[in-house]
Amino acid sequence: MSVAVLQTRRSMLLTGWCLLAVIVLALVIAVGVSVG
Repeated sequence: MSVAVLQTRRSMLLTGWCLLAVIVLALVIAVGVSVG
């Protein structure tokens, strides 16, 4: 496996985790606002 492929996969994984974190944060805020 080449270095470029490895770097691409790593950046994709990182982007995925960032998106997941943003979605979870948005859900938590939405629930907090609706409950509060």
